[in-house]
Amino acid sequence: MKTAPAAWTDFTAATPIGTDFSNAYNWYPAFLSNGTVLFGKDGETLTGTTAANAQGVQALKWFAAQKANAGVKNSGTALLADFQAGKTSAVLDGPWDATNIQKFLGSNMGVTTLPTIDFGSGSKQMQAFSGVGTLAINAKTPSADIPAANALAQYLSNEESQMALYKAEAAIPVSTSAQTNSTITADPVAQAVIKQVANDTLMPKMPEMATFWTEAAPIIQNAYLGKTPAAQFQTQLTKFVTDISKAVN
Repeated sequence: MKTAPAAWTDFTAATPIGTDFSNAYNWYPAFLSNGTVLFGKDGETLTGTTAANAQGVQALKWFAAQKANAGVKNSGTALLADFQAGKTSAVLDGPWDATNIQKFLGSNMGVTTLPTIDFGSGSKQMQAFSGVGTLAINAKTPSADIPAANALAQYLSNEESQMALYKAEAAIPVSTSAQTNSTITADPVAQAVIKQVANDTLMPKMPEMATFWTEAAPIIQNAYLGKTPAAQFQTQLTKFVTDISKAVN
């Protein structure tokens, strides 16, 4: 296939695509794709989550419908094993899997951005959580040591260091100048990620994300498995929003 499908229905029209509906990092953004927000549009508003609305319920109904989609396989932790065994034709996951997939596909490996999804009210571009590593200086650092700590942080985050990390660990650089490096522009995985970022939502850094991770995964997984009746979707989402909106001290 020279051109990747652009819509979820096309991706899942033939042989199954492998995924893991217990992975909230990959799948909670479906709610964002359908128009809800997490901790407000700025990602920093404690009471700003809107998942307990019609769009949120619609997203859960979509997850539930995937159980009957023959073009979807909930591989879970066997995501790459199922792919390598030929049980799935593609996987939906992040760039961290690219190196392993390259090993058994070689030049046959293809990569693309996330597809569009129709949750029931028209096609929406699927989002992902966008996140980058950060280097921070401890606020309790002795004043005499701050210049050295600052210099180290700047060195570890400069373009040269980002390229070194890319070559060693395939970590895609966040520096826009590094992204123009010929090595990066020739890497289809890096290019897909860079292109996808324009559609994504920056992952919130709120401490309440600890509660979010605990509750988001089972809500999605249980909707897919049919363990949660559709009549309970609204109640579950309301509880979820209430719980993550409680300040963590």
